[in-house]
Amino acid sequence: MKRTIISKVLFCTFIIFVFFAVHTTSQGQDSSGNDIQKEGLKIGVVKNSSLVKVEVKGKAEVLNLKDLYSSLGINKLDRTYRSIVSLEQMKVQGNTANIDGEALLSVISGKDGIIILIADANDPKNFTYTALKQKIVRKGETKDLYHSQEDGIQRPDLVTISNSGIAWVSYGENGLYDLNYVPLVTPKHITTTFEGSKSTEEWDIKVQDGNISVVDGSKVLLKATVYNGFSDAADNITSLVKWGGKQRNVNDFTFNIVEDTRSMAGNDVLLEFSENELAKLCNPSSKTASWESVEIVKPLNDVIRDKSLYIPHVVIARNGIGVVEVPTEGDVVRYYHLGNKPFDPNEKDNPKIFKPAYSINTFGTLFGYIEVSDADAKTQQLALFSPTYKFGIKVELNFNVKRDFSVFTTSNHLSLKEGDGNVRAMLGINNLQMN
Repeated sequence: MKRTIISKVLFCTFIIFVFFAVHTTSQGQDSSGNDIQKEGLKIGVVKNSSLVKVEVKGKAEVLNLKDLYSSLGINKLDRTYRSIVSLEQMKVQGNTANIDGEALLSVISGKDGIIILIADANDPKNFTYTALKQKIVRKGETKDLYHSQEDGIQRPDLVTISNSGIAWVSYGENGLYDLNYVPLVTPKHITTTFEGSKSTEEWDIKVQDGNISVVDGSKVLLKATVYNGFSDAADNITSLVKWGGKQRNVNDFTFNIVEDTRSMAGNDVLLEFSENELAKLCNPSSKTASWESVEIVKPLNDVIRDKSLYIPHVVIARNGIGVVEVPTEGDVVRYYHLGNKPFDPNEKDNPKIFKPAYSINTFGTLFGYIEVSDADAKTQQLALFSPTYKFGIKVELNFNVKRDFSVFTTSNHLSLKEGDGNVRAMLGINNLQMN
């Protein structure tokens, strides 16, 4: 990756896309330009207009995407705009429409950007959409791409709908590329930046079981893993000291480990972890099977779980990272695992001092760190987690993190910097509004 100072926050961005989707059964589609035919499900752009014709369950409608100018800077869709489509169970709220149930999900891409359209399957006139102004990467030379289906490639853009989400590749800054991904289960739009190659003719996007990669033939250009709804599944542990009746508040609630034990304690909270429970949380050393004196516990912003309010605390241990969520009322505490061994630049020179490379933003909504692979110590990942959004992502780095590297979070971005301040990678979160 180029050693350049990134002057704009969009160098490597990762955006939260606010549409609530519950995924059922969609057919995976490739990004090679070959549309998969679905019975009774069609969509097409009406050229040189802002109109899109959709057909679902025998009902055909012409939809007017009249607000395209505010997002893409255009009033009409030209012949470069091509679409792919899937049928999903959706729950989405836009400015002008609410959809709750079976819906048509379409991605329409062209030279000015990308459009994500969601229409009620039983009433296609009830629809919502959003658009992103981006330069989408295409396979091959532009002059050879936009023929009719009989003469050439019908859908040349690197865009796909898989059985887990929407993915596409766009041009980034400084000669880099962005992989964009919108999972179908939770409300996010993810992008991360990577180095490419001169020709895009053999590029493809692979999405399977939360793993996303961009490949150039047999060469992997980018490898990432997303954790969708990661905090939904948690183990419970009950406090040995009963709640005193006063609501806990993150500003005055003190919670930490009890050294040389497997206990954690706070105001009217005492947790005693078994050896297996502690292993589930943060992979402690098998030699101790208890807390060391160096473990770090930091509070995050309050989150809602099943209509109850919790205060998440990230637990950073030598061999793993987890989260313990303490309820503002009551005695039942949730806990779950986040990741494996965090990168500690001091580990070799001064192993007694534990200073892992991590960062939490001032709002307590984002937690980021560098993770060392448990399978290969030479493999490192930049990881970002947000209990608020029930979301996490890990991107495999194509360079080695050194002692003077640091991670830093702002309100909606995580950056990985070298000692001289050069940004090597960045992830971010921004809200998008459905029209």
